[in-house]
Amino acid sequence: GDYGTGGGYTLLRPEQRGPVDRDSKVTRRSVDGRVEYALSPGSRLFASADLFGDDRELGTEFTAPNRRTIGSGVVGGSFGGVAGGRLDASVFGQSQSYDSRQSRVSPDRTTESLAIAQSIPSHDLGGSVQWARAAGIFETVAVGGDARYMHGRLDERVYDPAGASTGTRSSGGSQVVGGAFVQGVLAPAEPLRVEASARVDAWRSYDGTRTDLTGATPADTSYATRRNAAFSPRLGVRWAALPSLTLRTSAYRAFRAPTLSEQYRTFFSGPLTFLGAPGLGPEHLNGVDAGIDWRPASAVELRLTGFWNEMRELMTFVPVPPPPSSTGPFLQRQNVGGARSRGGEAELALRPLDGLTLTAVYNYDDARVTRAQNPAQ
Repeated sequence: GDYGTGGGYTLLRPEQRGPVDRDSKVTRRSVDGRVEYALSPGSRLFASADLFGDDRELGTEFTAPNRRTIGSGVVGGSFGGVAGGRLDASVFGQSQSYDSRQSRVSPDRTTESLAIAQSIPSHDLGGSVQWARAAGIFETVAVGGDARYMHGRLDERVYDPAGASTGTRSSGGSQVVGGAFVQGVLAPAEPLRVEASARVDAWRSYDGTRTDLTGATPADTSYATRRNAAFSPRLGVRWAALPSLTLRTSAYRAFRAPTLSEQYRTFFSGPLTFLGAPGLGPEHLNGVDAGIDWRPASAVELRLTGFWNEMRELMTFVPVPPPPSSTGPFLQRQNVGGARSRGGEAELALRPLDGLTLTAVYNYDDARVTRAQNPAQ
């Protein structure tokens, strides 16, 4: 476990501060534990749990409390000799709460009033299983899958400039994600090694709602269930051309599904309103990389890698028309356009003495937007 606390940081320059300002402060603590039981030399059971807390004071009276608490646990096991291979399985769960406040401060920073009090509870449950063994010409064949359920909400109480409550807002939803994969490692000849994998994921976002009781006319919205899936293959090849020189390359596809926060959470920052986006789809990435590992001497090692990634359906905030009877700038996440990222990394390691390693790393990344807006929208 650990515990830490500190403060005294001023969030504003001295000439900008007023009577409402005070030093910020943060206190954090965590405790975790793990227990294992050996069933046999090749099998074991385990359980672990941890609890984390974080309290912050953000420089004024009405921005406290700003508090986060996270508790999680995992139970699982690793079992040898299952159908000639090894089986790993686990289940996990997490519960999180986050409470925060936002305030209004007068221009001369002499008075402050509460603007919004937020509570964000969330929890998730899930599990995974994987089985692996050597099979024929394959060094390793592995199959497995995982699944996860998540639920989260944002509950707010809103106050007027005089500090009186004007009502509540609430939004949230649930999401189920799951996937299965197969992976093989093949070494057809001694200097050659091939790794191939394929994974299929599917997810469903449902029970999305938003209720606003702060206006003259209450608003209660339910969002349609959204489903989607993605296929993520990868192929990697490594060839030991010389005892001191290895060439490697890989090609892959990946994705990122929208989160519950991105789909259903509406929040505010100054005059801006950021709307939830229940219709979001996933981001996609196609990429390749290639590199060499060269060791001309026992005390020198050089690694060079170049990569090229193409992204599409990126999620970003764009301006949207305000809802009826609303004013002010509104923004909403949308799947828009695409981007390209290309570059490389060089790493040099020197070992002039036993026990001493000197490392230098250089990374270059050239990222460009290639399509500002999705033609389908």
